Amino acid sequence: MTKPKERTPRSFFWGLRGQLTRSFGLVILLAVGVVIGVVLLLGPLRLEALLQLAGQRRAATLAPFLADYYQRTGSWQ
Repeated sequence: MTKPKERTPRSFFWGLRGQLTRSFGLVILLAVGVVIGVVLLLGPLRLEALLQLAGQRRAATLAPFLADYYQRTGSWQ
């Protein structure tokens, strides 16, 4: 009768469960890397568009007040 094989940390690391664990960890790291890459790539573009839209909204809000001021005073002074 053979003695059952003892589980050692080394056998866990090299066994099937260890391979699956390492593969899953690698997939997680790759996914996080892709997400970070996309955010870094598209982040500045989205921020620029957001700031441009905010400026346009502010100009649209101020335009009636500036027109009224110019009509009342006749100049920008």
